[in-house]
Amino acid sequence: MEFKRYLRDHVPALLLNAAALFVMLLFLWAFHVSKTLWFLTTATFVLFLVFIFLWDFFRKRKFYDQLQETLKDLDQKNLTAEIVPRPNFYEGQILHEALYRMGKSMTEQITEKEQNVRDFKEYVELWVHEAKLPVASLLLNTYNNQTEESRKIRRQLLRLDSYTDQILYFTRSEVAEKDFLIKSCSLNKMFAGAAARMREELQENGFEIQAADLERQVMTDHKWMEFILIQLISNSMKYRRENGVRVLNVYAKDEEKEVRLFIRDNGIGIPAGDLPRIFEKSFTGENGRIREKSTGMGLYITKKLCDKLGHGIRAESVPGEYTEFEISFYKNDYYRP
Repeated sequence: MEFKRYLRDHVPALLLNAAALFVMLLFLWAFHVSKTLWFLTTATFVLFLVFIFLWDFFRKRKFYDQLQETLKDLDQKNLTAEIVPRPNFYEGQILHEALYRMGKSMTEQITEKEQNVRDFKEYVELWVHEAKLPVASLLLNTYNNQTEESRKIRRQLLRLDSYTDQILYFTRSEVAEKDFLIKSCSLNKMFAGAAARMREELQENGFEIQAADLERQVMTDHKWMEFILIQLISNSMKYRRENGVRVLNVYAKDEEKEVRLFIRDNGIGIPAGDLPRIFEKSFTGENGRIREKSTGMGLYITKKLCDKLGHGIRAESVPGEYTEFEISFYKNDYYRP
């Protein structure tokens, strides 16, 4: 709270006090009062006026400065009135009460919205689990009936199963840490599990997998990391090249502070202008609009889960040549198997 701005705001009051002093001096002059009394009266009036303004300024400045500091440092602004003490002047008490009521109203609305979101997520999770049952049953039927038509149906069912998994992991990603089981996991087993689940689609799209140096242990959650790998494999298949051999090259490097996993395809690549944004929510890019319908959610969820797990992820690409994703598993010095 600045004193200059405080005085500027009280200019009308200062002018009224000056007018009152002038009228008082006129009365003293009219009654032929001595100049000494004039001086004492004027000095006393000015001193009391200065004292009143300074007292009012300092008691208000303490409250407003504390209010500004709290607003600047507090993440949840709706709790400001709970932290800032109630002031001892009337205008501040009105403001404090208004802040309290607004904060209370906002907190109630936030609580209600959060509950609605939780209810919706629980419903989605329940729906996904229920939806996967008939999908699994239909898949079993297609495996028992090995015809060309059943294979076509199975491919679509596998895609549907993958999309339901994506919904499930997305709804859980906000509180994913509650479902984490961080332990030493084999890169080879996690990639083998992901590739096994994508086996038919990889075969259908003519992909050759070249894996090397995956016999390494990393600290992660097996289930969530397998889902991440499935998303990256799906991305490679979605943006595959039209002709020629399609290769998915997977390898790892063990370095001093991290283990780096590389997943590289020889697909159509990502335009340079799109590359910095591929992990943004709902971003489809040029390829997503031209080659195949894309939701822009797969890589977004992948990045979000990597952040939750504490893993780094980045991508590089040359259009028409390759796309490579790199996941960094940082080593934990305190872990002992």
